[in-house]
Amino acid sequence: MPPPEPPLPPRLAVSAIWDGMTTLLTADLWRMFIVAAPFTLLVTVAVELFGPPVPESLTAITPPQMLWRLALPSLLAALAQLAVSHMVLQPAEAPRTALLAAWGMFPVYVGTQLLASLPVGAGLLMLLVPGVYLFARLLFVSAAVAVFE
Repeated sequence: MPPPEPPLPPRLAVSAIWDGMTTLLTADLWRMFIVAAPFTLLVTVAVELFGPPVPESLTAITPPQMLWRLALPSLLAALAQLAVSHMVLQPAEAPRTALLAAWGMFPVYVGTQLLASLPVGAGLLMLLVPGVYLFARLLFVSAAVAVFE
């Protein structure tokens, strides 16, 4: 008598993934919003009110404008993304713990993003197709930092 065949793995159902994620996120949506809003919405409002003026054209952009209008909001939003990811992965922990964990992961996250952007940039300079391919391959590298903290 031949050995029984192993059961087939379950099929990937996009609707089941969507339902699972929406259930997971809506359970703590306000708590995640309260953690993420100061690092995203308030930073954008502060830069608009107190930051350098908006340049008239792309050629008029200066390095301080790049820092205040692009780099600072992006880095703070990444910190919020790490904190919210921590809250999704460990829902029983307090927001303060999630922010502290995000702050601890932040240097690794930034380093990972920089290392992943080098081959993507080189691929985009060589030809558009290799850059897009590398971007798609390395898209989830930064999420791996949050999962494997």
